[in-house]
This record gives sequence, structure tokens and C-alpha cells, in this order.
Amino acid sequence: MRFGTFHLLTHPPGLTAQDLLQQTLNEAVLAEELGFDTCWLTEHHGSRYGLSSNPAVLAAAIAARTQRIRLGFAAHITPMHHPVRLAEQVAMVDQLSGGRVIAGFGAGYSPYEFSMVGADFETRHGTHWEIVDLVRELWTQPQVTHRGELFDLEGAASFPKPLQQPHPPIAITAGHPDSVRSVAERGHRILLLGGDEQVRDSLVLYRETLELAVAAGSITQAQAEDCAKSPGVMRQIHMADDAETARDTVRDSTAWSMRVAKALAGMGPVPLEESDFHSLDLPAVDADEVEGMLERRVLAGDTAYVTERMRTLQEIGVGEVLCWMRWGSLSHELATQSMRRLAADVISQLRK
Repeated sequence: MRFGTFHLLTHPPGLTAQDLLQQTLNEAVLAEELGFDTCWLTEHHGSRYGLSSNPAVLAAAIAARTQRIRLGFAAHITPMHHPVRLAEQVAMVDQLSGGRVIAGFGAGYSPYEFSMVGADFETRHGTHWEIVDLVRELWTQPQVTHRGELFDLEGAASFPKPLQQPHPPIAITAGHPDSVRSVAERGHRILLLGGDEQVRDSLVLYRETLELAVAAGSITQAQAEDCAKSPGVMRQIHMADDAETARDTVRDSTAWSMRVAKALAGMGPVPLEESDFHSLDLPAVDADEVEGMLERRVLAGDTAYVTERMRTLQEIGVGEVLCWMRWGSLSHELATQSMRRLAADVISQLRK
């Protein structure tokens, strides 16, 4: 099983954007030093919830400061991009990094963020697949002519092509069973959220669909084998001497992140003075919801607890854990302490 760091770039009050970006670059460099396999970046717009509004630019900055660690996108939100521009941006990072990109794409979930760029939220899933298919074609063909639901391309070309041939690995965020099937049918890697049981069920469906796709001749056996060993799962992780201390440290940040995620999924534009999400009247989450999240998707505890939870993920077939070490108001110092502890006490044991 591989291990990556995940960076959302939440911007708490009292910290400048410059400080946050520099700290994130330092965290990425530290991840390489500690032996993490991948540095995963995401895309958000219009609020302090996540300053990673241009993950390709951030990935290029990380590429210039590192030599080995892979650069994953979890994910570019496809309906917010033109396919030619998206293909070019990701390919450019692949070239600059010496072929270290994992090209992650997702359909998005936030009406608020879609309103920032004028994208149609209701048609996002169809748009998503049209763009993913076009990006792959643009990477592998000299020119592309396409007449689709949303895009008409006449002799379109994407330069540069990626360094990795025929193209970087493509990973797609998914949760609903229909989305899981679609990812497998196209021979793409998968990125999952959800608790352990939901992940287990999704992976069973994913692998079954991969086998059917090979039998139907729509993907190759080599594609299916790569996909089967590569599922990525996000987990928020914080380590301390005991579980109670770890959970107490992250409880408020977890509750705040849940409230913002709920707001992003349910609202359109808000007044400018409220767009920092700290003055906004956020949806409530009760204590039981927070404790449920801490149980399902937050690995907050000591070495034994985090190791046990990681082994469970390994047993159900997870290929990589995207370790989200800093969310809400958690500081750079706490995140890097936890990264060091995770690498030394947990990852080193799981790799033996």
C-alpha cells in the first residue's frame, strides 16, 4: 500500500495567503523527505475553505522543489475547465516534473463554487465524462475533431503532450455505484471517500466491473491490473499519545470542515462579505454527526490505533491512502509533527 499527503489549503483567520502557500510547499517537501509516495492537490474556488484554486500551478511549484514524489490531482473539477486547456495544463506539469503526474478528475459537488466560474451544476456529470474522454484523446492523438453535447472541436491539438506515454495515469473521484461502474468501464483508477464498509462495497463493485470490462474487450488486462492495485482512499489523520488527546485536538476543526462542506453542497452565491465562510451562518452539525465522522473517516489516535485502521484499509484492497493532515484550524506545526510520527511509527511498519 502506498501513502500520499493531501492538501486542501484551508485558510484560517490570522494567517496570510502567502504564509499558507509557503507552509504547504514546505509540507510537500517534507512529505518527500519522509518517504511519502504522492502529494495530492485538490481544486476549490471562492472561499477560505480551500485556496487551491489552481492546482496545476501549485503542482508545478512543488515539482521544482522535489525530485521523486508523485504529484496527484484529487481532483481537477472538470466542468470548470475547457478540455484543451485542462489537457495542456496537466501535460505541462507532467513535463516539468519529469513524468510524475497522476491526473485526477472529478465532477464536483458545490453549486457555490460552480457559480464562481459560471459552470452548469445540473449537467456536471455529463460534462465531466465528455471532458475526461476528450483530455485522454487530446493527449494521445495529434489532432481531435469532436461533436459532442457541450464541445465542438475542429482539429484541436494539445501541446505539449505529457511526458508519460501514452498518458499519465487517470484517477477519477467516485462514490455512487453508477459512478464506480463508469470509472471501471473506462479503465481508470478510482479515488474514494466514505467509511471502511462503504469503501469495501465500492471496491467489490469496482473489481467486478473491471473483470466484465476485460471480458467485453473494452479495457485490457494490464489496465485492469493497474486499476485493481491502485484505489485511493482519503483519510484525515492526526496522531497523539492517546486517542482521547488526538480526538480532542481535531474535534473542532472536523466540525467546522463538516459545516463548510455541507454549505458548499447546498448553496449558491453568497454576499461577498460572507464568502470567507468564517462570518457566514453555516449549517449546523450535531455532536453525534461529528463523532460519527471521527469514527468513520478520521484516524485520530495513537500509533496502535492508526496502524490498525490502516491495516483494515489494506485488507479490503486499498492501494493508497491520501493522508489529509491539516484541516480546519490545525496548524502547520501540528500537521508536520503528525506527518513525522505517521511516517516513522506507522508507515515504516506497514511497509515491512
